[in-house]
Amino acid sequence: GKTGQWMCPISKSNTGTGGAGWMFCTAATNQLTFRIGTVGNLANCWTPSGAVSTNTWMHVAGTFGAGVAKIYCNGGLTGTATGIAQTTIGNTDMLLLGGGIPSAKYYGLLDDIQIFTSVLTDTEIRGLVGSREHKAVGYWSFDDGSGLTARDYAPDQVTDITGATAALTGNPVWIAGARGYAINFDGANAYVSANSASGLAMTSPVMSLMAWVRPV
Repeated sequence: GKTGQWMCPISKSNTGTGGAGWMFCTAATNQLTFRIGTVGNLANCWTPSGAVSTNTWMHVAGTFGAGVAKIYCNGGLTGTATGIAQTTIGNTDMLLLGGGIPSAKYYGLLDDIQIFTSVLTDTEIRGLVGSREHKAVGYWSFDDGSGLTARDYAPDQVTDITGATAALTGNPVWIAGARGYAINFDGANAYVSANSASGLAMTSPVMSLMAWVRPV
């Protein structure tokens, strides 16, 4: 596997791991961070060291509002970062799932991505570990199960699944997931991209992000 190095399963910061926007990244210490901010003013909210394991599904969530970022693993709060001075977290970058950032491509499975323009409470996040929410501004369950598009079940948008010739078919692979289907990314050429629709622009500095991840 590729745990123990930087990978970005979810990113809306196409200039790299140091760019403006927000993302989930794994790090060399087998941690996961919710990174948010602007260039020169990035904040990381970390899980404990060793929280990320290979071939193990983990529900991760991050929230940001009023200068406070939080990260959750399997419904439990595991990290908080305060004093983050942000007036906006928006950008026009595409949403990239599975490692569109060349230096931090994701090798593993990804399922049930949800994005909210509100700060979810601890209780709400615990509840969403075992259920699905249809009030998100972006929601990709990957339950399409086949093909080259993944429906956004929130605003009824569609995202393009892109993959060059690589391992297996060279495309992201539909596979059994944490709930229903998931996408298996090869850590090389496969990724999912979504245009920066109005709901994903994040014009105010308030959001929540969650997904099921399983590095391999």
